[in-house]
Amino acid sequence: MRSKEPIFYLNGKFLPKSKTAISVNDLGFLRGYGVFDFVVTYKNGRPFLIKKHIKRLYNSASLIGLKIPFSSQKLEELLGQTIYKNKNGKEKAIRIVITGGESENAISLGEKPTILITVTDRNRYPSMWYKNGVKVITFDYNRESPQAKSLNYIQAVKAVNLAKNKGAVEAIYIHKKLDKVYEGTQSNLFLI
Repeated sequence: MRSKEPIFYLNGKFLPKSKTAISVNDLGFLRGYGVFDFVVTYKNGRPFLIKKHIKRLYNSASLIGLKIPFSSQKLEELLGQTIYKNKNGKEKAIRIVITGGESENAISLGEKPTILITVTDRNRYPSMWYKNGVKVITFDYNRESPQAKSLNYIQAVKAVNLAKNKGAVEAIYIHKKLDKVYEGTQSNLFLI
């Protein structure tokens, strides 16, 4: 019988969520030094566009000078194992996080990176949002190093809280000077 508590992968071990802990000396925690990617599964149980997400993760890591210590194929296998350990017939939300690892002096890279894979049941937006739409705000923001999906989401947290304070559910990043629209803090934009 499978545990109801999600099982995560952390540095070579599969652990229940309640037993998964990252060191207080980890550069991801201390300095926000790390990268991540997020992918979902749909009804077929397979991660959507997984090879593209993994490629983007490796590219992000390379851009910030972080080495992932195994192949993309091995990472995909670990993802599959983590998904399997959480299999319950529901769509999944998967987050892959790679940090600079435990640092001796709170700034230098650790001997090995921290590698975390979380798999949880996917939360769906309420159906009335699709039917009636939702209020969003715009947030003027030009992300530093946008090619790297880094752990630093200070502006996203600020923008979402501003949106909530204004009765909105999401903030859309814009660049006023360049007259550009980018993405939401937690969503993608598609123009039809």
